[in-house]
Amino acid sequence: MRKLSYATQSKQPRFTLSARFCGVTGTVLLALSLPVLILMILELWASQYAYSAYQIEPVFDFKMPITFGSHRINIQPSTKVASDDMPFFPYRITIDEADLTLPDVAGTGCTLMQTQPNRVGAAILADQKLQSKRLTITQGLSAWPRDLYRIISVHPDGSITQEVFTSAERQSPMYRVMLMSLSARVTMGFYSEVLNGWPSCIYPIFYPFATGLLGVVFTSMGIVKWRRCQRPVQKL
Repeated sequence: MRKLSYATQSKQPRFTLSARFCGVTGTVLLALSLPVLILMILELWASQYAYSAYQIEPVFDFKMPITFGSHRINIQPSTKVASDDMPFFPYRITIDEADLTLPDVAGTGCTLMQTQPNRVGAAILADQKLQSKRLTITQGLSAWPRDLYRIISVHPDGSITQEVFTSAERQSPMYRVMLMSLSARVTMGFYSEVLNGWPSCIYPIFYPFATGLLGVVFTSMGIVKWRRCQRPVQKL
């Protein structure tokens, strides 16, 4: 009479080792690849959502003054000289003769730094949900790293608001990233810079796409081999 018994790890070491190797290799590859892949998906979703909620019309040609509603905005090179207690801002910004060159950072926990010549970005920001438009002036404030930014908004009702924030606070509201990219003249991510790297065979083709795919393959092979090890074997 034939008896059935379950294979043990000691009787079939070849299958057990193969299953363990595939499982460990696949888990390591997935652990390395999944965080980057998730960030890529998050960036794609955020970009699609932001550009459907807001539209930007850049004002690249500074023909001064810029007129928005009843306001007159001037952005001119600054003639001020830096001192020990006053950082230098390369651009002088005035709205209806009011000087807004020096940002108000009170309550932000940030301090102004001596700035290198940077660029100021001006644009018309259209909010699709509120069906409204406003003129925005975006400026990088810190020297290195460029971690402090300011957005001046001129609203149709005549009000003027300012936002001073760090790059870590750029996600909300999402138009901050769109305007920061316009000011810095470089593309910036909403949550990370995983989509802004220069593409090559190594990134992102080999890592994280190929490594993620290999992780799925090795993990699947490990599961299949492990299940085979648990099958009953026949004894004569």
